[in-house]
Amino acid sequence: MDKIIELKTETGIVTNPQNVAEMLNAYFVEMMEEIIKQNNYPSNTYIAQPKREYFPNSIFVLPITENEVE
Repeated sequence: MDKIIELKTETGIVTNPQNVAEMLNAYFVEMMEEIIKQNNYPSNTYIAQPKREYFPNSIFVLPITENEVE
């Protein structure tokens, strides 16, 4: 039996798996950018990645250290 994933948003509930993945990807990218700004990482610690081709069915996560999670 397939499980249905529901994502509650400001505009309603999203159940389409591709739309859910796209929304989660966008959220995590935005949050990481915000964390980087808030922590004032030195320029040699974080290297901005050039814009890449869009992959709607994928999620990319960079490794982090335990210090970044605190």
